[in-house]
Amino acid sequence: MINLALTLRFFAFLEGVSLLLLVFLAMPLKYLYGHPSIVSYTGMIHGILFIGYSINLSLVYFTYKWEFWKMLMAFGLAFIPFGTLYADKYFFGKLKAQKKRSLSRALFEK
Repeated sequence: MINLALTLRFFAFLEGVSLLLLVFLAMPLKYLYGHPSIVSYTGMIHGILFIGYSINLSLVYFTYKWEFWKMLMAFGLAFIPFGTLYADKYFFGKLKAQKKRSLSRALFEK
């Protein structure tokens, strides 16, 4: 079975790094040196990683029976530079200690 905590931490790191590259490298190159193609490539990679991060975050929410505010906070931190790195340290590092339950039980349980 896939280790969701590790996958989420991996996507959080990659999404955070891609946002930093987009904001602090690609955007200045676009506006200072007139290279708009860098933003389109970096933006596409960042978008794919953001979708992967969001999907993994929702899977962790259901599987680990997270509180809604934690999931909402982790999602909101994805919009802030260094936010997913902060979420990794304070939220995702503690996932292993929480009791895990199956995804099917989490989705279909009343």
